[in-house]
Amino acid sequence: MQKQHIATMCCFYWQYVIIISIDYMIIKIERYKVDYMNWTKKQAREFLVNYHMINSSNLYTIKDVFNRIKSIQYDPLNVVGTNPELVLQSRVHNFKKEMLYDALYKERYLIDGWDKQMCIFRTKEFPQFKRVRKDISESSKISARKYLNLEFENIIDDVFEIVKKNGPINSASIKLGETRKNTWGSTKASSVALSYLSHN
Repeated sequence: MQKQHIATMCCFYWQYVIIISIDYMIIKIERYKVDYMNWTKKQAREFLVNYHMINSSNLYTIKDVFNRIKSIQYDPLNVVGTNPELVLQSRVHNFKKEMLYDALYKERYLIDGWDKQMCIFRTKEFPQFKRVRKDISESSKISARKYLNLEFENIIDDVFEIVKKNGPINSASIKLGETRKNTWGSTKASSVALSYLSHN
């Protein structure tokens, strides 16, 4: 079973509210003593809303949010904002999208990679996703051959040397190998190789 953030659950037991979260195969249990017999539905809703850091007067930071919810699914679709921006905007005091960019690409305490889907999570947890990355790397080989008839393994070393020489670089700047059209547009062999390397 892959190590990943699976679920967060809330239950009521005797005089306690129990928050159970399963992260990377580790079950964490937080217990809050309450007089649950006197709780209304509204109070229960407010408890969960506050636990998830929404509608709070606290001045949360991006680090606070990731310490609590661990992982945010990355979705590049942008109508009024991307999914990570909307999740953080609802929780972080005076959030600006540049703050997320800085956390990812300047301060680098966050990283984007595969959890259950493409997500943003804490950089220090990167090693825990080794098995996930291995699976994604292998599936990228199969997909490139099966759906695109695209060979990229012969240029992996060349792409690696380009990144090693130039540092962080986007896929548009690397033009190696063939290009194949697909339902999403087109895919370059060098882009597949770069994605493969990012998961190893």
